[in-house]
Amino acid sequence: MVLARREGDERKVTVLTLWDSMTAIQRFAGADTTAAVVEPEAQALLTRFDARVEHFDVLVDART
Repeated sequence: MVLARREGDERKVTVLTLWDSMTAIQRFAGADTTAAVVEPEAQALLTRFDARVEHFDVLVDART
């Protein structure tokens, strides 16, 4: 999911991804699973982005 909201003159974008396991995240991101993976094309569009990410466990998925 890509979420956005206005914050003053800027738009804050949050990307939420769901993964099957931490192993799947490691395959994608590498050993440091808290290092943000932001493709160069995305970096070119952003004024700034977080260098670190947070991981959470899904307790309830209301979509199902």
